[in-house]
Amino acid sequence: MPGQYSRNLTVQSEAPTVTTVVEESISNRRNICKAAVIIASLDIDLAAQVCTRLNESLVRAIADEVAHLDSISTTKYRQILEEFSASALHSERLGGLKMAQ
Repeated sequence: MPGQYSRNLTVQSEAPTVTTVVEESISNRRNICKAAVIIASLDIDLAAQVCTRLNESLVRAIADEVAHLDSISTTKYRQILEEFSASALHSERLGGLKMAQ
C-alpha cells in the first residue's frame, strides 16, 4: 500500500521518494537519527539503493548512526515513520534531472 513503509517495499515505486525525503531532511543531528531509523527499517537492497543516491558525507553520517542505534520505543518509531510518510506525500520534488541521474 503506498505510503506505508516496511521491509517489503518495492524498489520501483518507493526508492525515489525515500531518497528525496531523506536527502532533503538531513540538516542536523536529529534528522540524521531519523534517517538512520528509516534506512535501518528498509530491506537491505533498497537501503543500499537509497544510499547510492545520497552524497558520501550523508551516507557516512547515516551509517554511523545506524551502527549506534539502540532500541527505540514503538511510539517513537511510528512517529518517525509517520513524519517521513507525511513528508513524502507532500514533497514536490519527486523527480527532475538530479533524480533521473
